[in-house]
Amino acid sequence: MSRGILTLSISLSSSTVKHLGLTLDSRLTWAPHLKTKRLNLNCRLRLLKTFCIKNKYTHNKTKLLIYKSLIKLIWTYGTHLWDNAKKSNINKIQTFQNIALRKLLNAPPYVSNHSIHQDLRIKTVQDEAKLYYKRFHSNLT
Repeated sequence: MSRGILTLSISLSSSTVKHLGLTLDSRLTWAPHLKTKRLNLNCRLRLLKTFCIKNKYTHNKTKLLIYKSLIKLIWTYGTHLWDNAKKSNINKIQTFQNIALRKLLNAPPYVSNHSIHQDLRIKTVQDEAKLYYKRFHSNLT
């Protein structure tokens, strides 16, 4: 028995690794990555709230341009690798997209998300991920 020596056991294995802005887990479920993306998206939407959401004089085209240039870029980074992500993980980003578009356009609750996507000609997260995935893999050859 030694006195005064404190032994610490440090585990060198981690369940996630962050590389080039992508958070990879050991099973490639993309859950930690999409969770951090969702937190980043929530912060970005909060910053834009006073600028364009509560401002009733900003046109919808301007609001849509702000969405595409400041919000969509965050969640589309790395979507070409989400092929094996769980649908429940992708739905977290989809629900954010629905909330963000609804808030930006001040859409009433009786308007469906499907009609908002059709009117604005914006693809769902699942469709965007498929498009990015197909483009990426067609350019590999």
